[in-house]
Amino acid sequence: MKLEEYLAEAHNYKMDLYTKIIENSNEEVRKYRKSSLEGIHKEIIKEEAKLIKELVKDKDIEKIFSVYHYLLGNGYFSKKNIFKYKTKLNENDCNLALNVAAGEGCCRNISLHFAKIANEVLGDNRFVLIGTKYKGKPKYIRRTPEISMRIANEKIEKPTNIYLATHMETFDDKTNSVYDPLNFSITRMNYDDISKKYFDGIYDLGIQSVYGSERPSDRLPSLDQRLAKSSLLSLVKKDKKPMLELLELRDEGIEICKDNMDLLKDHQHNLREAYEYVYKKINKK
Repeated sequence: MKLEEYLAEAHNYKMDLYTKIIENSNEEVRKYRKSSLEGIHKEIIKEEAKLIKELVKDKDIEKIFSVYHYLLGNGYFSKKNIFKYKTKLNENDCNLALNVAAGEGCCRNISLHFAKIANEVLGDNRFVLIGTKYKGKPKYIRRTPEISMRIANEKIEKPTNIYLATHMETFDDKTNSVYDPLNFSITRMNYDDISKKYFDGIYDLGIQSVYGSERPSDRLPSLDQRLAKSSLLSLVKKDKKPMLELLELRDEGIEICKDNMDLLKDHQHNLREAYEYVYKKINKK
């Protein structure tokens, strides 16, 4: 099969799949909006973004990313100051990021949570959740004692009802960069160097989650355009940020947080009840 034919077939398949999922999500959205979770989590995101604004006053996205990684791993966005990389809790399909507040989750929860906070901090909607697929296992930097995210010894289930992907990351539409807040990597998508390997990279660009708190039908007009762009993204060269630069960036985020522990403790104290509430609500599902 020629590449052009394959792209067209893949595009049509995804369009049909997402159309069906979005059409079937109306009832889930209605239930979510009737609950108190939507309003409470919006306030949580605002407070979390406010904390990062105080820590990164120049709104440098790479510093924001680094500070986020530290705060996530040390539970400052979660119930009881603990975040575990696992998925035993229920998931609310209308807002996958809720699991972070409840104290656990995997890449799809973390990356959507980061996208929401980054958009709030920077005042735009340039960050979206994306599905990624790699050949082989990407290399990531080792975690440090300062970033003590607890990793559960269990298999993380693939989100079969949400994406056809092997991993979830966050895409910055302004700089064409991919941020992986779980594994702390940054990848620049280089449109000037088109490769020949299809699906060895990014696809399904632009859907923050298949379900979402906004009206599902609102996403359909732009879905076709976004999927077309995702086909291009999957063909471009991926330039990983050098390991040394990542190490320096991570350490900078650690120092920023260590120098402002009073702010972090106040934030955790102020949102303690909200995090507990989200946890109890998710567990009732």
